[in-house]
Amino acid sequence: MILFKRIPKRMIVKLLQNVIFYLNAFPWIDRISPDLSLKTIVKGFTIGYNLHFRMMFGAYAPTRDDTGNTMKPRTTSALAMGPNKNMQGGISFFSLTTGRIIDKSGSDFTPLPMPQDASDRAAHVARHAPPGLTFTGYYNDRYASDSDSGDDNDTTIVTDHSDSDIFI
Repeated sequence: MILFKRIPKRMIVKLLQNVIFYLNAFPWIDRISPDLSLKTIVKGFTIGYNLHFRMMFGAYAPTRDDTGNTMKPRTTSALAMGPNKNMQGGISFFSLTTGRIIDKSGSDFTPLPMPQDASDRAAHVARHAPPGLTFTGYYNDRYASDSDSGDDNDTTIVTDHSDSDIFI
């Protein structure tokens, strides 16, 4: 569960990559094989609970950094972005210090409850992002939400290309 009103763009990209990873990681009854996932068929990659389900998206963990015998900080506050898609089961993190994606192995992080300063830092990093998620089509056409249209089963695309030079 994400506790933020605004989400940085890098986190949104990783969220979508995470969704695609898990959609392809499980077998579907109506697909090629009801027993094997698409990821297993194409890449020979199988997922394991203890490797790929260790942290929920957006969970907080201080990650260990490689440092020598110096006074530099040895940990970085970070938010989990999901598995980094390797066989060893590392996790990708969004660094709250730099705003970059970092990959860590299983022994390089410790899941903890999110402290208030980490929540404040995440809000600061995302201060320029729009609130919530906006779902758009190929040409950035905004999908109208269910509250905009009266019918729950109707999906409406709001299209306005009047000031756009996409169609060159």
